[in-house]
Amino acid sequence: MKKKTFPHGVHPPEGKHLSEAKPLESLPAPDKVVIPLHQHFGAPAKALVKKGDEVLLGQKIGEGPVLFSADIHSSVSGKVLAVAGFPHPLGKPVTAVTIANDGEDRPASEIPAEETPLALGPDDIRRKVKEAGIVGLGGAAFPTAVKLTPPKDKDIDTVVVNGCESEPLLTADHRVMLEFPDAVIQGAELVRIATGARRIVVGIEDNKPDVYEAFSQRSYPFEVEFALLKTKYPQGAEKNLISALLKREVPRGGLPFDVGVVVQNVSTAMAVWEAVSLGKPLYERALTVSGTGVSDPKNLLARIGTPFQHVI
Repeated sequence: MKKKTFPHGVHPPEGKHLSEAKPLESLPAPDKVVIPLHQHFGAPAKALVKKGDEVLLGQKIGEGPVLFSADIHSSVSGKVLAVAGFPHPLGKPVTAVTIANDGEDRPASEIPAEETPLALGPDDIRRKVKEAGIVGLGGAAFPTAVKLTPPKDKDIDTVVVNGCESEPLLTADHRVMLEFPDAVIQGAELVRIATGARRIVVGIEDNKPDVYEAFSQRSYPFEVEFALLKTKYPQGAEKNLISALLKREVPRGGLPFDVGVVVQNVSTAMAVWEAVSLGKPLYERALTVSGTGVSDPKNLLARIGTPFQHVI
């Protein structure tokens, strides 16, 4: 099979061997979470809770005030300790909600589950995705509901699912694809329905042959294509990925919309499926803790708001 690629690129040491065989583990939630109200592209969310309030797992605690924003949900049940400025990983203080975890994970039920998610129309899918606070989990954190609402003058024909994970050391998306393949592909189908696209193409780098084989052996009641790509960095950058898979060039300053494409990371696709089918807001994500300085590299499902120290 001829492998697809884009011109140039680099080949840094991958380091995938440290954690690629480590299944995802659920990291126990910490005693206290600190949940920033700005963890997405666009405007910060507006706090809906105050000090002393009791909150439930998955409860909306911040509301996106404008189109380019996202709702925020509690990743534990417990009591709000503070709504105040807190140091942010990007280098400046942002308003964050600090919650004391009661250890009970008492769930909110704000977003109903859906028995036949693939039968929903575009508006219902977008509404559920927005209510769940889904944003891109590949790095940009772009509000997914906006991505699922292309401009009326843009004809979207292809959904590209980004399964490259070309960054050194990271293997969380690798494990997501191996362990939750149906959630990834069914989430991609929801994206296709919402955007009106006509095809789904999943791009997988050739350093993940187990993922390519696992996907290729499965069947779905809709059309989906799987493409093998040469391993190099930054294959997972969406403009490079579109070039490799479709031979289309996104114009300088433009977006994939401009060439008829919507790109979704595999973990985002799974989050879309869980939001629509289960009514699950975005309150946890897969991540990798790895490197030669880590005694036991792992892939983890961690609650949003977990301090780095607890993860390490």
